[in-house]
Amino acid sequence: KDIIYAGSADCHLYAISKEGEEIWKFRTGGAVTLEAAISDNNIYFTSFDSYLYKITTDKDFIWRFRTGNSILCSPSITDKRGSELWAPFNASPSEIKAVSDGMIFFGSFDGNYYALSMDGSLLWRYTTGSPGGGTCSVFDRKIYFGRWDGYLRCLSLDGYEIWKKKAGEMAFAPRVVDGIVYFGSSDQNLRALSATDGSLLWKYRANAMILGTPFVEKDTVYFGCWDGYFYAIRKGELLWKFRTSLDFLSQIRNVVIEPQTQRIIVKKPIEEKISYATTTSQGDVKMFHYGPKAPYQIGTEYAKDTRKKSYRF
Repeated sequence: KDIIYAGSADCHLYAISKEGEEIWKFRTGGAVTLEAAISDNNIYFTSFDSYLYKITTDKDFIWRFRTGNSILCSPSITDKRGSELWAPFNASPSEIKAVSDGMIFFGSFDGNYYALSMDGSLLWRYTTGSPGGGTCSVFDRKIYFGRWDGYLRCLSLDGYEIWKKKAGEMAFAPRVVDGIVYFGSSDQNLRALSATDGSLLWKYRANAMILGTPFVEKDTVYFGCWDGYFYAIRKGELLWKFRTSLDFLSQIRNVVIEPQTQRIIVKKPIEEKISYATTTSQGDVKMFHYGPKAPYQIGTEYAKDTRKKSYRF
């Protein structure tokens, strides 16, 4: 509670207080670039050194699982029935659940997708033959993930392919909501597919690659694009788009909708050593950079409400 866990390109996973003080750091053999999963006081995270790690929230090493290449993927965790307990961009501390007999899903640049038990033993390996991140979404006892061969795949919990659909040269991490799979691609399209059979429901073409996982609120889909815009679309039709401060390669990864004000908080990645977001007592989201000397606030976030007013802080 009240601890921020952040990976870094310096090969460490850090535990940081909300005041920006380092509590501990755990060293791996490669960069730790994506979100960790937390369950029952344990942390699961991946590294460019080809390992998925399990350590305690007190930094004690438990196990690590080796793949054949670097891992650029956040793990997803389900219980044994396939109910999603943790997924990147989709969990908050109040939603973290303990599980001892669940499954961990992740992909590796060795061309494989993996399922592990909570003790680190291999349950199955699915070979795609393609590198890529492979962060997945789990829905209705099925696993959905994109790879750099352009396919969005749907697997059963025991690792058998149900369907796959081609979507440009590279397909990225999906989000599944109410039986619809939303995901971006290198071909500049945001697609909505049927989770049952992969049939195309609609698609929307932006002006650049769509790398981040979309956020879905009711029937509106929000996503960032490398053309520098943040989009809101509904059933393939543009509602609005918002220009950020960058004119190139602007990737927006996270979205938070404030329940009281309905403001949309857009978090952009920071090309710094370690960065994290925290909230004030008033509910405002602020972004900090944690460096070797002290944390400092940096103005790299934007907020936009549904009444079209925009803010920068």
